[in-house]
Amino acid sequence: MEEEPNTTVSAAALVAAGVGPIGLLAAVAVAGLVLRPDNGYDPARDTVSTLASFSQTDLIITIGFGLSAAGLIATGLTFPDISRLSRTLLIGAGGCGLVIAAIPITTVSTVHLGAAAAGAILLAAWPVSAASRQDRSPLMFRFRTNVGASVMLAGLLGWVVFEAAGGALLGVAERVAIFAEISWPFFIVMSLWLSQRRQTPPIASAAKDVAGPPQITGSSRS
Repeated sequence: MEEEPNTTVSAAALVAAGVGPIGLLAAVAVAGLVLRPDNGYDPARDTVSTLASFSQTDLIITIGFGLSAAGLIATGLTFPDISRLSRTLLIGAGGCGLVIAAIPITTVSTVHLGAAAAGAILLAAWPVSAASRQDRSPLMFRFRTNVGASVMLAGLLGWVVFEAAGGALLGVAERVAIFAEISWPFFIVMSLWLSQRRQTPPIASAAKDVAGPPQITGSSRS
């Protein structure tokens, strides 16, 4: 019988992987509520980074970018069962996110855009580097699934480039690409964590069977 893949995921890795997408999504949602409707911002056309150019939302978006970057770095540090290359890509993408948060597009746009492009490329390549080649791995962790994920993420980046060249949906394309990229590590970690929890009860039961029934000892009267 083929053994189950020996991949463990800690609760810390699960929390770390969820911080990025949840933190940035919350920041974008709050910024949309705070922003005045007469400022000319169009979510379909304008990027998330543009939200940092408004005084009402710059801190909110900076915090959101910081949380997404910290989540990626923490995931790379707390997910030891992936390869060293995949951890490096994830931590590198998180480092790019810190640059994005620290240097808004309104200050040094070339640095901001360069960090955004580098982080996006690293995250698009990450699924293939992290995937398992074992057939009995959870579906989201399998190699073929993650090859498809990398192709999909690369396609989304192509859409962003297309829209940046003069399209009317740059904001939509950027949001879809960003959240797909920073959410994929969470999908993998969650898949492994759920698989791990499903496997735990049978293992515990098997250990109990091996140990045998509890021995009842006591003294007898002669």
